[in-house]
Amino acid sequence: MNLNRTAEPDRNVTHTYNLSPSVSLSYRNSWLSFSLNSRTTYARTENRLQASNNLTTWNYSYGGNTKITFSWGTNLSTDFHVFSKRGYSDATLNTDELIWNAQLSHSFLRGKPLTIMLQWYDILHEQTNFSRMVNANGWRDQEVNAITSYAMLHVSYRLNLFGGDNNRGGRGRWGNGPRGGFGNGPRGGFGGGPGGFGGGMPF
Repeated sequence: MNLNRTAEPDRNVTHTYNLSPSVSLSYRNSWLSFSLNSRTTYARTENRLQASNNLTTWNYSYGGNTKITFSWGTNLSTDFHVFSKRGYSDATLNTDELIWNAQLSHSFLRGKPLTIMLQWYDILHEQTNFSRMVNANGWRDQEVNAITSYAMLHVSYRLNLFGGDNNRGGRGRWGNGPRGGFGNGPRGGFGGGPGGFGGGMPF
């Protein structure tokens, strides 16, 4: 009697290790806010059966954000970051991208309830869409084309449901400001005037 034994194949396993430290520094006063930040991402991919698929990559991000508030109701915000990739097997993926975004907004009318905001993303047209897929067979890097540079125009109007002509010149119903509202500032409302990224509700 013959006995045939078939050895079970070794399981192919891929492990991925990530480490991503970051640091930031910021400054703020009544009309200017400024920040610097950086992040480094270390990634190690190891394949149990195919050592040739092992890969170590580094992703770097560093840049800053600035916002200026002018007394006449205009806000200017801009951010710039450099994204660098190193260690990828395809040399075309080891790139440096400077991403620059900006926003300009202005408030109108008495009490500044109307805000018009213009946002422009990826002004230099350098952003790419990159993704990595990891499975038991190894890894695959993919870069696809997409529309990353675009501009958006927002128009928003802030309603004050608790203030009105009857409270003009007085202390207001809910606060000490001359226009009422829930705040103590001259514009009332939840936290003052509009503007900046995410300010107001677009129509």
